Amino acid sequence: MRRGEVAGLGWDEVDLEGGTITVTVVWQLGLVDSKPVFKPRPKTDAGRRRMSLDPETLAVLRRHRSWQLEERVAAGPAWHEEVTDRFGTARSGLVFTWEDGRLINPERLTRWFTQHTRAAGLPRIRLHDVRHSYASAGLANTSGWGEVKVISERLGHASIGITLDTYSHVLPDQDADVAATLARVILGD
Repeated sequence: MRRGEVAGLGWDEVDLEGGTITVTVVWQLGLVDSKPVFKPRPKTDAGRRRMSLDPETLAVLRRHRSWQLEERVAAGPAWHEEVTDRFGTARSGLVFTWEDGRLINPERLTRWFTQHTRAAGLPRIRLHDVRHSYASAGLANTSGWGEVKVISERLGHASIGITLDTYSHVLPDQDADVAATLARVILGD
Protein backbone atom coordinates (compact mmCIF):
# COMPACT_ATOMS: atom_id res chain seq x y z
CA MET A 1 0.00 0.00 0.00
CA ARG A 2 1.00 3.60 -0.51
CA ARG A 3 1.68 5.77 2.54
CA GLY A 4 -1.53 7.76 2.05
CA GLU A 5 -3.57 4.57 1.72
CA VAL A 6 -2.21 3.27 5.02
CA ALA A 7 -2.67 6.63 6.79
CA GLY A 8 -6.29 6.92 5.61
CA LEU A 9 -7.27 3.28 6.21
CA GLY A 10 -10.41 2.75 8.28
CA TRP A 11 -11.42 -0.29 10.29
CA ASP A 12 -14.55 -0.48 8.12
CA GLU A 13 -12.19 -1.39 5.26
CA VAL A 14 -10.48 -4.21 7.20
CA ASP A 15 -12.08 -7.63 7.65
CA LEU A 16 -10.56 -9.43 10.63
CA GLU A 17 -12.98 -12.37 10.42
CA GLY A 18 -12.05 -15.94 9.52
CA GLY A 19 -8.26 -15.65 9.67
CA THR A 20 -7.88 -13.44 6.61
CA ILE A 21 -7.94 -9.73 5.98
CA THR A 22 -9.39 -8.09 2.96
CA VAL A 23 -8.67 -4.41 2.50
CA THR A 24 -10.63 -2.15 0.19
CA VAL A 25 -8.64 0.99 -0.28
CA VAL A 26 -11.19 3.79 -0.62
CA TRP A 27 -9.70 6.74 1.26
CA GLN A 28 -6.20 8.13 1.30
CA LEU A 29 -4.68 10.72 3.56
CA GLY A 30 -2.53 13.20 1.69
CA LEU A 31 -0.98 16.56 2.42
CA VAL A 32 -1.79 20.07 1.25
CA ASP A 33 0.57 22.72 2.61
CA SER A 34 1.87 20.06 5.04
CA LYS A 35 -1.62 19.58 6.53
CA PRO A 36 -3.48 16.23 6.33
CA VAL A 37 -6.26 16.05 3.74
CA PHE A 38 -8.58 13.11 3.04
CA LYS A 39 -8.80 12.13 -0.61
CA PRO A 40 -11.88 10.02 -1.39
CA ARG A 41 -10.50 8.35 -4.48
CA PRO A 42 -7.25 6.57 -5.21
CA LYS A 43 -5.00 7.59 -8.10
CA THR A 44 -6.86 5.29 -10.52
CA ASP A 45 -9.85 2.95 -10.41
CA ALA A 46 -7.33 0.13 -10.00
CA GLY A 47 -6.43 1.71 -6.66
CA ARG A 48 -9.75 0.45 -5.33
CA ARG A 49 -8.71 -3.08 -4.66
CA ARG A 50 -9.12 -5.94 -2.31
CA MET A 51 -5.98 -7.50 -0.92
CA SER A 52 -5.60 -10.59 1.17
CA LEU A 53 -2.98 -10.28 3.87
CA ASP A 54 -0.74 -12.93 5.37
CA PRO A 55 -1.40 -14.50 8.80
CA GLU A 56 1.43 -12.54 10.47
CA THR A 57 0.00 -9.20 9.34
CA LEU A 58 -3.45 -10.35 10.43
CA ALA A 59 -2.10 -11.13 13.92
CA VAL A 60 -0.37 -7.73 14.15
CA LEU A 61 -3.55 -5.90 13.09
CA ARG A 62 -5.61 -7.84 15.64
CA ARG A 63 -3.15 -6.84 18.40
CA HIS A 64 -3.19 -3.26 17.14
CA ARG A 65 -6.99 -3.22 17.16
CA SER A 66 -7.01 -4.50 20.73
CA TRP A 67 -4.42 -1.89 21.79
CA GLN A 68 -6.41 0.87 20.10
CA LEU A 69 -9.61 -0.18 21.89
CA GLU A 70 -7.72 -0.11 25.22
CA GLU A 71 -6.43 3.37 24.39
CA ARG A 72 -9.94 4.46 23.51
CA VAL A 73 -11.27 3.31 26.88
CA ALA A 74 -8.34 4.94 28.71
CA ALA A 75 -8.88 8.25 26.87
CA GLY A 76 -12.58 8.25 27.75
CA PRO A 77 -14.29 11.45 26.60
CA ALA A 78 -10.95 12.80 25.30
CA TRP A 79 -11.01 10.15 22.52
CA HIS A 80 -11.46 11.68 19.07
CA GLU A 81 -14.08 9.41 17.52
CA GLU A 82 -14.26 11.52 14.41
CA VAL A 83 -11.25 13.26 12.89
CA THR A 84 -11.44 16.14 10.47
CA ASP A 85 -8.92 17.26 7.89
CA ARG A 86 -8.08 20.88 7.11
CA PHE A 87 -11.03 21.18 4.71
CA GLY A 88 -13.61 19.77 7.12
CA THR A 89 -13.84 16.25 5.69
CA ALA A 90 -14.55 13.94 8.62
CA ARG A 91 -13.76 10.27 9.06
CA SER A 92 -14.11 7.94 11.98
CA GLY A 93 -12.61 4.60 12.89
CA LEU A 94 -9.14 5.04 11.44
CA VAL A 95 -6.75 2.12 11.88
CA PHE A 96 -3.74 4.29 12.67
CA THR A 97 -4.21 7.17 15.10
CA TRP A 98 -2.52 8.80 18.05
CA GLU A 99 -3.34 7.34 21.50
CA ASP A 100 -6.33 9.68 21.78
CA GLY A 101 -7.73 8.91 18.33
CA ARG A 102 -6.32 12.01 16.63
CA LEU A 103 -5.19 11.94 13.03
CA ILE A 104 -1.55 11.07 12.32
CA ASN A 105 0.09 13.28 9.72
CA PRO A 106 1.51 11.04 6.94
CA GLU A 107 4.87 12.83 7.30
CA ARG A 108 5.01 11.48 10.87
CA LEU A 109 4.80 7.93 9.44
CA THR A 110 7.78 8.69 7.24
CA ARG A 111 9.78 10.06 10.20
CA TRP A 112 8.96 7.02 12.33
CA PHE A 113 10.01 4.71 9.51
CA THR A 114 13.32 6.54 9.17
CA GLN A 115 13.93 6.37 12.94
CA HIS A 116 13.15 2.64 13.10
CA THR A 117 15.32 1.72 10.13
CA ARG A 118 18.21 3.76 11.54
CA ALA A 119 17.79 2.18 14.99
CA ALA A 120 17.77 -1.29 13.42
CA GLY A 121 21.01 -0.53 11.57
CA LEU A 122 19.36 -0.97 8.18
CA PRO A 123 20.46 0.87 5.04
CA ARG A 124 18.77 4.22 4.50
CA ILE A 125 15.75 3.91 2.22
CA ARG A 126 12.59 5.93 1.75
CA LEU A 127 9.30 4.61 3.10
CA HIS A 128 7.98 4.38 -0.47
CA ASP A 129 10.96 2.14 -1.30
CA VAL A 130 9.38 -0.58 0.86
CA ARG A 131 6.59 -0.72 -1.72
CA HIS A 132 9.19 -1.03 -4.48
CA SER A 133 11.02 -3.75 -2.55
CA TYR A 134 7.75 -5.64 -2.12
CA ALA A 135 7.00 -5.42 -5.85
CA SER A 136 10.55 -6.36 -6.84
CA ALA A 137 10.66 -9.37 -4.51
CA GLY A 138 7.26 -10.54 -5.72
CA LEU A 139 8.08 -10.24 -9.39
CA ALA A 140 11.53 -11.81 -9.00
CA ASN A 141 9.83 -14.87 -7.52
CA THR A 142 6.88 -15.29 -9.86
CA SER A 143 6.29 -18.56 -11.62
CA GLY A 144 3.90 -17.27 -14.26
CA TRP A 145 1.94 -14.38 -15.74
CA GLY A 146 -0.98 -14.99 -13.41
CA GLU A 147 1.18 -14.07 -10.44
CA VAL A 148 2.47 -10.96 -12.25
CA LYS A 149 -1.16 -9.89 -12.76
CA VAL A 150 -1.94 -10.44 -9.06
CA ILE A 151 1.09 -8.39 -7.99
CA SER A 152 0.01 -5.61 -10.37
CA GLU A 153 -3.49 -5.63 -8.87
CA ARG A 154 -2.12 -5.64 -5.30
CA LEU A 155 -0.01 -2.58 -6.14
CA GLY A 156 -3.10 -0.82 -7.46
CA HIS A 157 -1.61 -0.28 -10.90
CA ALA A 158 -4.03 0.60 -13.69
CA SER A 159 -2.50 -2.07 -15.93
CA ILE A 160 0.02 -4.88 -15.88
CA GLY A 161 2.01 -2.78 -18.36
CA ILE A 162 2.73 -0.17 -15.68
CA THR A 163 3.99 -2.90 -13.36
CA LEU A 164 6.19 -4.44 -16.05
CA ASP A 165 7.52 -1.09 -17.24
CA THR A 166 8.44 -0.15 -13.68
CA TYR A 167 9.80 -3.47 -12.43
CA SER A 168 10.74 -5.62 -15.45
CA HIS A 169 14.42 -5.28 -14.52
CA VAL A 170 13.83 -7.66 -11.62
CA LEU A 171 12.16 -10.41 -13.64
CA PRO A 172 14.39 -13.44 -14.03
CA ASP A 173 16.24 -13.60 -17.33
CA GLN A 174 14.28 -16.33 -19.05
CA ASP A 175 15.22 -15.62 -22.65
CA ALA A 176 17.17 -18.88 -23.12
CA ASP A 177 14.36 -20.93 -21.54
CA VAL A 178 11.74 -19.27 -23.76
CA ALA A 179 13.87 -19.86 -26.88
CA ALA A 180 14.20 -23.56 -26.05
CA THR A 181 10.51 -23.93 -25.26
CA LEU A 182 9.38 -22.22 -28.47
CA ALA A 183 11.80 -24.31 -30.52
CA ARG A 184 10.31 -27.50 -29.03
CA VAL A 185 6.75 -26.27 -29.67
CA ILE A 186 7.40 -25.14 -33.26
CA LEU A 187 10.01 -27.66 -34.38
CA GLY A 188 9.07 -30.59 -32.19
CA ASP A 189 11.47 -32.77 -30.29
